[in-house]
This record gives sequence, C-alpha cells and structure tokens, in this order.
Amino acid sequence: VGATSFWTQLFLVGLLYHLYNQFAFNTLGRVTPVSHGVCNVVKRVAIIVSSVIFFGTPLTMKTKIGTAVALLGTYLYTEATKAAAAKKAETKQA
Repeated sequence: VGATSFWTQLFLVGLLYHLYNQFAFNTLGRVTPVSHGVCNVVKRVAIIVSSVIFFGTPLTMKTKIGTAVALLGTYLYTEATKAAAAKKAETKQA
C-alpha cells in the first residue's frame, strides 16, 4: 500500500468518524439519553451480526451470551417504557 492510499484512507476514516459523531450528538439532542443508549446497544448487535454474515467471524459463547443479554435488555426496556406510558395515560384519564 502506497503513501497516497494510506493518507486517503486515513482522511476518509477521520471524515466518516466525524460524521458519525455529528449524527450521534444530533440524535442525542432529539431523544432521551436512555433511548440513545438502547439504540447504541442495537447498533452493536447489528455490527456483531453483520460481521458474522459478511466476514464469517465465529461466535464464541461469550459473544452469544452478550448479544442475548443486549437483546433481552432492549426488549425489557421497550416493554417497561410502553407500560409506563400506558399507566401515565390511564392516570390522566382518571
């Protein structure tokens, strides 16, 4: 790999990381920090799944357990949020 290719790739990685951070801060300004954290967990699970599919990365037991915990936590948070919203709506009507 030549120097020009290295510097071009380094620039592109820096640019894309900057854009990712801009997107993350913009998102954080629009949602609650907990929702942002849940989205971050889902993003990490998507990265794990895509690396398994595209690169053939083997899943260790540790990775499987971590992914399952992340998915379960996200599901439980979503259900708890829905239940709290329903309870709040019920209280307002009463």
